[in-house]
Amino acid sequence: MAKDVATVEDTSASLVINDTAQKNNILVQNFSDVQTYTVIIDDGRQIIYSVDIVVFTGLPIIYISTIGNVPINSEEDYIDGTVDIKGGLNFSHEPFVDIKIRGLGNSTWFFHPKNRFK
Repeated sequence: MAKDVATVEDTSASLVINDTAQKNNILVQNFSDVQTYTVIIDDGRQIIYSVDIVVFTGLPIIYISTIGNVPINSEEDYIDGTVDIKGGLNFSHEPFVDIKIRGLGNSTWFFHPKNRFK
């Protein structure tokens, strides 16, 4: 992930990133790891944030889980599970819907790696 520089726009507070005082538009941060930001308000109060930047397209993200993390390795037997759809920027969120899932395929099921599900 690219390195970037934090900009502080509120002059009534100072910013410490990973125990290093931030000078506006100077200190470069590597955002491939979680960064700890401490905002120090001029009255001495501190607010601590963990900043974790991920690459995100805005498209929905679909998470399929089976109960007990059972592998999907049959074309005949349905397995109980859940699907969790994170809506993205312009889509609604559909949290944890119960599903039954099984594999699809033909004679290549065990010869070629693929994830075909129904």
